[in-house]
Amino acid sequence: MLTLAVIALSMSATAVKHRKMYGYFLNNSALPGYGYSEFYMDDLLNANLVFPYSNSVGIFAGACANNVFYACEYVFNQYGPQASDFIAYDLVSGKKTVIGPWTTESDVSLKLQDMTYDYTTQTMYAVGFQYGVSALYTVNLETAELTKVANLSTICGTIAANKKGELYAIGTNGKLYLVNKNDGAMAEICDTQRKGMLSNQSMEFDLSNGKLYWAACTNSNPENDERNTYLIEMDLSKNPVEMENLGQVGVYSALLSLYIPFVEGGDNAPAAPTALTVEADQDGKLSATLRWKNPTTTFSGDELTAISTVTIVRNGLPIATIDAAAPGAEMSYTDSSIEKDGAFRYSIYCSSAEGEGEHGNIFTYVGHDYPAQVTGMKAQVGEGCSSITLSWEAPQAGFNNGFFSTEGLSYKIVRMPDETVVAEGLTGNSYTDQSLRRLGRYTYTVYACNAYGETAAAMPGSYVLGKALDIPVEQDFGDLTYFTNQWQATDANNDGFTWTYYSPYGYYQFGNTLVCVEYILNPTIGVAEEDANEWIITPPLNFEADKTYQVRVTARSISDEVLDVTLGSTNEVAKQVKVDRLIISPTEGEPMPTTDYIAQLPAGTDGVRCVGLHLCSDLPFDGYSYIQIAAINIEEAGETGISDIHASRGALLRNGHLIVLPEGCDAATLYNMSGQEVMQTAANQLSTETLPSGIYLLQTTLNGKKQSYKIQVGR
Repeated sequence: MLTLAVIALSMSATAVKHRKMYGYFLNNSALPGYGYSEFYMDDLLNANLVFPYSNSVGIFAGACANNVFYACEYVFNQYGPQASDFIAYDLVSGKKTVIGPWTTESDVSLKLQDMTYDYTTQTMYAVGFQYGVSALYTVNLETAELTKVANLSTICGTIAANKKGELYAIGTNGKLYLVNKNDGAMAEICDTQRKGMLSNQSMEFDLSNGKLYWAACTNSNPENDERNTYLIEMDLSKNPVEMENLGQVGVYSALLSLYIPFVEGGDNAPAAPTALTVEADQDGKLSATLRWKNPTTTFSGDELTAISTVTIVRNGLPIATIDAAAPGAEMSYTDSSIEKDGAFRYSIYCSSAEGEGEHGNIFTYVGHDYPAQVTGMKAQVGEGCSSITLSWEAPQAGFNNGFFSTEGLSYKIVRMPDETVVAEGLTGNSYTDQSLRRLGRYTYTVYACNAYGETAAAMPGSYVLGKALDIPVEQDFGDLTYFTNQWQATDANNDGFTWTYYSPYGYYQFGNTLVCVEYILNPTIGVAEEDANEWIITPPLNFEADKTYQVRVTARSISDEVLDVTLGSTNEVAKQVKVDRLIISPTEGEPMPTTDYIAQLPAGTDGVRCVGLHLCSDLPFDGYSYIQIAAINIEEAGETGISDIHASRGALLRNGHLIVLPEGCDAATLYNMSGQEVMQTAANQLSTETLPSGIYLLQTTLNGKKQSYKIQVGR
């Protein structure tokens, strides 16, 4: 197809209309955060956040349909963006709804680039990129199902549907294409002279005037600017296509999910009514009164001289038409034809000889409402993790702010993953679950219920509960399902950076890859710049008072790491009490071998207890810090006397209480676990016979190099 020339203006040469626009700013230095925002076409540098995002959640792509934004979210973690939910954010009600996962692919290779809604077929389209190929997709707005239509011959980063339902896309080569909705065939329209898209972006038609708008951020453009986004207006009705740069959008911004409110009747149809309010009957009766002020201007801002009718729409269906309304008149209407309790979206629009005007939208709930979510939820794990007590505060309003009474309010509790209704019909605000028959990780949902419905609220966190295990217990991280179902890993400093599993990083630090749990404390790049405060806590274990127990940790590190051993009546961090300290130290060898470190549990430990490992190393600002734990064993202790904790070094000899130091050792100092020096010698041996039972740290100097050994003194 013949490529048309483009008239490209460096900046807007005509007066830009004061038109509201919406979009999702993934980045914008002019905003205090990121998320869905509103701004005006003639004031692109300034925007207002209307639905902020947080907690490392963003979107790949999105589009608006009938005042509802749909988007494919992701969650960003230490491995990068991970595909998450397909959501709907309602501009009228302000509510966000999760529809479902938009992909089930575990490798997250599919990246959606942009989306658009075709009003002629009520279809959401998307362009996506996977394994070096762009493709056209449809998205089911009810189920979130993503269906590939066809591969595209050119890698495309944006897509938009015009009023006739035709699809247009822009490739990373800067060319605009007409895309066949059935087979993905692409016909070149023009060259925008903007090549190399720097991030996900968006474009959309203004369905009122037919012009195409692109929030363009490219590394090749007439502005010679590789950091900022510009709003490009294209008039496809002209031959050649006319293009204008309307100005910079935000500061260093990435704008997705572009939406331009439009009017069926065009620019000369009436603007939306103003001062729109709705009041549901205060006693729960099925009626609602709407009030508004008729517009005095057209959608384009010119004076409105006449209104032929005013139409009231409820949930997409017209319910009333009022004739002979005057511009600027204050009006009202009471809707008494509602048949049942529910949430209702009202639209009011004025019509003129030009056609249907802009809609004014408002949302309300009419009638008796079901309860809002419970609040103040707390969970207290019972002794030995055999039970859990849940508590909450009663809702004081309806979920939709409709008429609500606490009369008849009750609660239902559902436990997962066994899908057990552990209680229902509760009238109190707490419940203790003692029905746990097997050890596992459980979550709970509390439902607030009345005669009109129920609302679920997930109890924060998940809890390892159930029957205690008999000792010995070993965890070698070979089965992560077993680990996550029975062991508790906690990021106690809440910095979002915690234990990782099976990563490839160990190969570069230790010389080989190890099946393990690991933690990198330093170096960091702008994240997790805090002292370590990470926990691993065992399942509940059965102890007997007449036996002696020890904790054996198989680990390696590139610097000295502090690992406190704790004991508690539950697997909650707050219930753990320090009983010993292990210092995990580097060892020689390529690859670096792991070493067994042993901590003795207190004599007389009895009943059901949980053992914790608390990594509490200080952040080293001038060095590296990396620890791997290959195994954790809770077992009965061996013989008393001296135990060579660093047995793999083979440097110490022992005979009862006598320690024979390595040949050539210059000096040796023995410390207790409080860091106090208890013995020093320059001889080739020392005796621990006079020392109290416990754990000690022995530091030797051999050929000017210091080595640390952990020893156990027993009776």
